[in-house]
Amino acid sequence: ARGPFPAIASALLEARRTGAREIALVAALLGALATAVYGTHVAHGGFYNDDWDHSVRHHFGAEGGVVGFVAPFTFISFRPVAVLYLPATHALFGTDPAPHLAWALAMAVAMSAALFALLRTLGMERLHAGLIAGLLLLFPASDASRLWAAAATALPAIALYLAGTTVAIRGLRATGRRSFVLHGVALVLYLLSVMTYEVAAGAMLMSVLAYRLAAGWRRAASRWAADLAVLTPVLLLVTANTWNAPEPASVQAHHAWTIAEQATTILARSALPFGAARTAPVCGALAAVALAGAITCWVLPRADAARAALRRWLLTAAASVLAVAAGYLTFIPGDPQVYSPLREGQFNRVNVLAAIGYVMLVYSLAMVAGLVAFRGRPRWHLASSSVAVLAGVLLAAGYAQEVRADIAVWDRAAAAQDQVVDTVASLLPDPPHGSVLYTFGHPTSFDGVPVFAASWDLVGAVQTRWTDPSLRGFPAIPGTTMACGATGVDMRNDNAEYGDSQAAPYGSAYLIDVAARRIARVDDAASCAALVPGFVPAGG
Repeated sequence: ARGPFPAIASALLEARRTGAREIALVAALLGALATAVYGTHVAHGGFYNDDWDHSVRHHFGAEGGVVGFVAPFTFISFRPVAVLYLPATHALFGTDPAPHLAWALAMAVAMSAALFALLRTLGMERLHAGLIAGLLLLFPASDASRLWAAAATALPAIALYLAGTTVAIRGLRATGRRSFVLHGVALVLYLLSVMTYEVAAGAMLMSVLAYRLAAGWRRAASRWAADLAVLTPVLLLVTANTWNAPEPASVQAHHAWTIAEQATTILARSALPFGAARTAPVCGALAAVALAGAITCWVLPRADAARAALRRWLLTAAASVLAVAAGYLTFIPGDPQVYSPLREGQFNRVNVLAAIGYVMLVYSLAMVAGLVAFRGRPRWHLASSSVAVLAGVLLAAGYAQEVRADIAVWDRAAAAQDQVVDTVASLLPDPPHGSVLYTFGHPTSFDGVPVFAASWDLVGAVQTRWTDPSLRGFPAIPGTTMACGATGVDMRNDNAEYGDSQAAPYGSAYLIDVAARRIARVDDAASCAALVPGFVPAGG
């Protein structure tokens, strides 16, 4: 065939090994996609939840030298790289949320580009690897990691893990001293990943399956043994010192079942991101495609090229299921009320690594469907690829639409936070040193996206607004009660479980109704008893 289209198609469907120039080009395209979809959030988003705490820890707690620089972040000392990473971002980007959100997008692009490099190293065609990388960048069920700066810490950790796997596979394909040097580099990347955030630990422990794609079982197992020898002590150190105590075994077993059950719903939404996808029919259709592909692969002659292509994409689909499972392994010991796939807003960060498996599985099955439909026909390879590409483009459109809807919620929460602080500032323009501000009558979250809902976020916001680390602020979340003691007032709610005192001595406590634009200082027990009934939390 003549003309530019066959030549372009041939180049895009080329499976030769990738190079730095190709990865850089794809990263640039992914950056353009991220800007188009997420750009408005950089301008209109804000700090949320932990962001406020991290910001004031650095700007009011950091002292001179490396030790003083990291000292405010020793509460995450079990993640040594994060102890440096978090203050570094706040030192570089300051108290303006925009560069922090832009950096989160840059890390998302780096993660997707690292996935592209890994898929190309494993022999996937340019076009397919690029579309999968783009779908990962847009995947809506994990978009908290791109819309919330604090959650973005997982992205460089995953990028380091993917880069390490790429280097390890290249090491397996090399010989002599170069082979061992490359695997040493891979181990360094793995360690940096785990010490940044341990989200990819489960995938690392299953790395022998990826190694098997590049070498025989014996060689793959020997490299895997080296991984375990180096990584296991670090993983034990990280998990032993985390503040999230493991749940009992019975709770973990039930949690694992809940994750598996909810994962089918995420999969259905991943395959049909338009409207309300019904889990059973969609997953049934995906299973039917896989079964049809397996049967077709079984009956085709061994010499048939379509059979080899079907087998490769079916194996990719199977590997994708394992990738989903690996993405959740590190969350199983955690609190089921927090780490569950279907939670909205800030909580969907639990899907950040499993997202790779979801998008690869859906795309692989689209390719299987195309191969089953067009095998034996002229240009069957191009036709089947066209099916997957069309599915990928439609999925990207659906994902982008969902992400834009989520962005609207996150930006609404940022605007609500600004309104709370602006109202407080209008009622109390110059809070006395040591003031404690209790806010009422404002929402504390929108669809899982926090407004002010913790014992540390409003603290950070008021300290930042007035550049005064002596100020504190606590939001009245649903269920809040106020206790009038002999010497002061105390806010009591579920935030107390984090150990932060929400008490204030009389004379320094201010009750602020944001909705009614009303403020009252609590001077003694009598005024406390008289004032508290007039200040009530909003409904959420």
